[in-house]
Amino acid sequence: MERQEHFGQFRLERLLGAGGMGEVWLAYDTLTERNVALKVLPPHLSTDEIYRHRFMREAKIVAALREPHIVPIHSFGAIDGQLYIDMALIEGRDLGTILKAGRLTVPVAVDLVAQAADALDSAHDAGLVHRDVKPSNLFVTDRKGFVYLIDFGIAQSLSENRLTSTGWAVGTLAYMAPERFSGDFDASVDIYALACVLHHCLTGEPPFGASTTPERQMHGHLTQPPPPASKVNASVPPALDAVIARAMAKNPADRYPSAGEFGDAARAALTSPLPLSGSSRVLKPPAPVLQPPASPPPVSQPVGQTTRVTRPGPPPLPPQAPPLSSTRPNRSRFVFGALAIFAVLAIAIAGYLFVARDKSTDTTASPGVSPSAVVTTSQLPAPQRTGVIEVGSNPIAIAIDATTGTAYVTNGGSGSLSIIDVATATVRSTVKVGKSPAGVAVDAKRRVAYVVDNGDNSVSVIDTASASVIDTIEVGGNPWDVAIDADSGVAFVANQDDATLSVIENRAVVSTIPVGVKPIVPLVDTANHTLYVSNLGADTVSAIDTVTRAVVATIKVGDEPNGVALDPANHALYITNRAAHTVSVIDTATKTVTDTISVGTKPVAVAVDSEAHTAYVSNIDSDSLSLIDTSTRTVTDSLPTAKLPVGVAVDPRTHSIYLNSFDAGSVEVFSR
Repeated sequence: MERQEHFGQFRLERLLGAGGMGEVWLAYDTLTERNVALKVLPPHLSTDEIYRHRFMREAKIVAALREPHIVPIHSFGAIDGQLYIDMALIEGRDLGTILKAGRLTVPVAVDLVAQAADALDSAHDAGLVHRDVKPSNLFVTDRKGFVYLIDFGIAQSLSENRLTSTGWAVGTLAYMAPERFSGDFDASVDIYALACVLHHCLTGEPPFGASTTPERQMHGHLTQPPPPASKVNASVPPALDAVIARAMAKNPADRYPSAGEFGDAARAALTSPLPLSGSSRVLKPPAPVLQPPASPPPVSQPVGQTTRVTRPGPPPLPPQAPPLSSTRPNRSRFVFGALAIFAVLAIAIAGYLFVARDKSTDTTASPGVSPSAVVTTSQLPAPQRTGVIEVGSNPIAIAIDATTGTAYVTNGGSGSLSIIDVATATVRSTVKVGKSPAGVAVDAKRRVAYVVDNGDNSVSVIDTASASVIDTIEVGGNPWDVAIDADSGVAFVANQDDATLSVIENRAVVSTIPVGVKPIVPLVDTANHTLYVSNLGADTVSAIDTVTRAVVATIKVGDEPNGVALDPANHALYITNRAAHTVSVIDTATKTVTDTISVGTKPVAVAVDSEAHTAYVSNIDSDSLSLIDTSTRTVTDSLPTAKLPVGVAVDPRTHSIYLNSFDAGSVEVFSR
């Protein structure tokens, strides 16, 4: 487009790039008052019906993708006849530019490619083939080396073979799969191309060269076996050569079934997980550094590392209301209840959407707990069930305000919040809130509590002094849980259907943060300005900078991650993996999984008592509470509980454990 100062509501600042599908500008959105990346289709293409259809299809499909490694689209449409896409502005460099300084070390190369594989999985699931995966289309942020797959400008639907009128394949020759030259292909061409990118990262050049003639490159893709990267780079393990060779197989059927499985295999080829004595600890790979060429001199690059847990393959997304296990037929009555509210709660009974954050360790250490009063597990007796507190129907979440000695319990079946005096173990008051309340969090400093009303897509704000609702805030679709930044008072609500977090300031939603599929439980590490959220449908945990509100890491954990708890003393995050019957332990400094611990059947909630060196995990299918020693990261005990134990919290002053029983409508108290 011709140089101009404004394009509709956007003030054009600087041209960032141009390609066959138009130009990308650094622009300022005067309506939302933020800098964006604005992609504009040239006028002659905007009037072309074929290109217009293609552009709109691209925008709709990519905008619908909820994958952290794909740049979020704010809006798209036409202004004065010109089509545009308004995208998030990402700071960093493309991988092609980074590789000009030299090849990468093996751990960094594998990490970046595995992140891109996550983006491809999301695109492929949506029926989209990228068709031009190459280093310049992998954008690496300056902070922590987070990867975005960019330029879907030539992406095509799986239902179409090509969109060009000439019939020539669209893409970059150095990374094109053999079947691209015949025109009959599917999503596996992206896996082939990503393997070529990995080879380039490891050796400094594509597998069949970049400086040779197009005929020689085509001949290599069609007839030659993939050259082992280890012949050029001796630090590449033979196992990784084999992974690349499979991903670059001439026959698409011989490649990995998905890009994610290719990324998993590449990570697994670096080092085999070795069990340590007495735990399920997984050895961490070495810290990533760039490996420059022999000449010119070394160049430091801002690329980092995230972790993918090796698993057989991505499981299918859980259904909206998964059936109960056949071994627990007595619980099926909750799924088929006559009232509409029970239709919502059926999801929770199946262990699908439990509020499972440790609300007692959500922020920094609670005031009133003296540092000199620190105890260890060995100093405490084993937990004993000392009481039961009757609350409302189907209690789900529990949060404890240690400063006032008050517990807050959401009752999904009765649409209420029970406020409990923990000293007397009695219900002080009951507050009527919205439909199907789920998550709850307390802002002790500002004397308010936030309750997520799942059935109303809203949040009720409670004045804890008067025990009354003082505001109701609309949020996203199918919200489930909430976390509060103790310093700023900002609340974050996980919206499952939207794959976003609603950001609430001054009792109003000010923005949303795209995260993984079906975000369930958020948690704020206030001291380190980091927000975590478990993504049930993506088997990941998103880490978000609470200052910039940008996703800084996506961490692969076990199947169907749910509960989240922080152990600040050991810089660890505990995640329950419902379908895997395990708990993942994440190092909050490196954002990597360091341990995987087997617990009971279908663990959903977790709470950590840092001073007692104990993590507590509720297991809904085995009706038990697992105790984990946070020093050795081993299960030390398993306590029987009432039916369907869900939310769990710890009072840091007394080290007592509070456990909701969904079936019994009560809170069990365990004292130590």
